[in-house]
Amino acid sequence: ARDPTAVQPHVRKCFEAIKALDMKEVGKSGRNREHEAVGFKSPEGEYVRLEDSYKVACAGPVEAWLLQVETGMCATLAKDMFRCFQDMKKTKREKWINVWAGQLTLGCGQIAWTNECTKALQGVAEGSKGAMKQAKKKQVTLLNKLCDMVRGALPKLDRKKVVAIIT
Repeated sequence: ARDPTAVQPHVRKCFEAIKALDMKEVGKSGRNREHEAVGFKSPEGEYVRLEDSYKVACAGPVEAWLLQVETGMCATLAKDMFRCFQDMKKTKREKWINVWAGQLTLGCGQIAWTNECTKALQGVAEGSKGAMKQAKKKQVTLLNKLCDMVRGALPKLDRKKVVAIIT
């Protein structure tokens, strides 16, 4: 309980797809060093930095500050999801996939696909006969671009992201 870094080997058991918490030493109180959780790392090597307002002082009962870490993770990922979706609209896919965490790119891709399908179905309902064909053409073009990316030289992590998006 006095050493928050002793929790690191057990973080994988507490949180899905989290390998370790990024803890920074922020001071010293008597014999104990004070730590603050500032981010988390996935087993694949992705890193997500906690929003400044959600950094957690790792002191006191472990279960209490781990709950705060969980709250910070959820809030940070919600904000990042919004930013990721906005960035997807204005950035080339290749760069966008490289910049954002895999789960965010996968989620945003699914949101964009749902939006496109909804627009196409609304177009059909309004009498546009080619709306679904246009949506299909756009999705096939995107899939071809992603397939070209997979065939090219990609870092291992980016390749995993692209394969997940294609699937």
